[in-house]
Amino acid sequence: GLERREGRPDGASEAVAEGVGLRLAAGGRMGFACGAGLSLETISGLFAKASAQLDHLEPDLAKVFVAGSSTPVDEAFAATLWDDSLFTEDWNAFLPKLTDMEQIVLAADPRLSSVIRAGYGESRGEVVIANTLGLSTWERGGSASVGLSALCSEGDERQTGSSFRSARRKDALDFTTA
Repeated sequence: GLERREGRPDGASEAVAEGVGLRLAAGGRMGFACGAGLSLETISGLFAKASAQLDHLEPDLAKVFVAGSSTPVDEAFAATLWDDSLFTEDWNAFLPKLTDMEQIVLAADPRLSSVIRAGYGESRGEVVIANTLGLSTWERGGSASVGLSALCSEGDERQTGSSFRSARRKDALDFTTA
């Protein structure tokens, strides 16, 4: 994301997070473990942790995995969740938009004395769900967001307020309404 504080660039950051959640079902018992990373070593460790829980749980015959189905993927819906334009522009392209957004906010009311923070961010994620009974599905999605915090002053009184907007597609995000 890109951050501005009090009208000046404050930083840009990028992060990647990967993880696994593993659920085991056996004899009406269900164990769960999760962790960071996607390596075989991580998954093996999670399997051991989830397996160790099974002997300590009361059996419940309703705790089972569902079988896979042949439900087709709704391609039209899936297309609305993914935006290929995310992460394609240099962060510097968003600085003028954030500056304009700050000016719109400050012009809205004379009591607004400063924009403390303005920021823009993009995110993407993917999820896979699979089991040993044939269930296998996945979904991916993304979003873009913008937000700001402003200081309002009247006499000796000071208050801060914040606003945030998010959209699935970058081109649907309106910087002027945040």
